[in-house]
Amino acid sequence: MVVAAFSGVNESTFEHLKLFYWPFVIYTIYEWLKYGKDMCGFFSVKLKSLLLSLAFIVVFFYTYRGILGFNIDFLNIADFFIAAAISRFYEMAASRRNCSNRCDKLSLLAIVLIGVMFVLFTYLPPRIALFMDPKGFYGINTF
Repeated sequence: MVVAAFSGVNESTFEHLKLFYWPFVIYTIYEWLKYGKDMCGFFSVKLKSLLLSLAFIVVFFYTYRGILGFNIDFLNIADFFIAAAISRFYEMAASRRNCSNRCDKLSLLAIVLIGVMFVLFTYLPPRIALFMDPKGFYGINTF
């Protein structure tokens, strides 16, 4: 049951977002330990990058699915790679011009709260389309 909080439990869009979030956080920790401590506005840039990538995944998925009327596995996988590329390109561009630690602690708190919501919604998902898998199930409870 603990592993479910950090992995996909069904094929909902929410679970795909969760699969993007946890590796992002792990890599963020690595980057912070390696050079982020000395970087101005590190967590502010990371939060914006994360939100941009998560939004892209949702918009891309529902746009192509709305146009075609069905899922294509290749596009679902490509969605992840494109989101990761967008994240990295944004971070490279923003880290050069963002030099404010003013919101850095709040940004770190927001990243952590997003993780808390991912864990919570794994076990108690709202009954909306974002959390419903193609078979009509929600979260880890498939009944």
